[in-house]
Amino acid sequence: MKITKVSFNRKFNLGNYESLDAGMEAEIADTDNPLEVLTILKDNVEMWHIDQTRKKPVENGEGTQPSTLTPSPKPSPTPTLLDKYPPELQKHLTFKDGKLYSEYTSRDIWTQINSIAKDNGYTWVSEGKDSHWERKA
Repeated sequence: MKITKVSFNRKFNLGNYESLDAGMEAEIADTDNPLEVLTILKDNVEMWHIDQTRKKPVENGEGTQPSTLTPSPKPSPTPTLLDKYPPELQKHLTFKDGKLYSEYTSRDIWTQINSIAKDNGYTWVSEGKDSHWERKA
């Protein structure tokens, strides 16, 4: 049997009932030792996880050191509904996934927020603690 690929997968426990699956795969040449390549993959996955936990890039080195991951460029910020509010109202708001959320505020502040949201095509969606404004298509 000729081995042409090896792969390594690992599940990292992040706590709070969350986990992360990470893995790598490599094609090997006739001259490569599959067990050595598997060890290199394992070390790279471990170092990647350490790098992600520290939020610092790992320098590329010799042997089993992984290469640094280049983060995808962040898109330039586009104006959101939140930008249309004065700073004193912005502190009460969160804009996420195209929806505008407000912390519990006085009726007067809610009315000001609602007025600007309506002027920009958003409607109030009452869903208890997840109530928000969203743009209806």
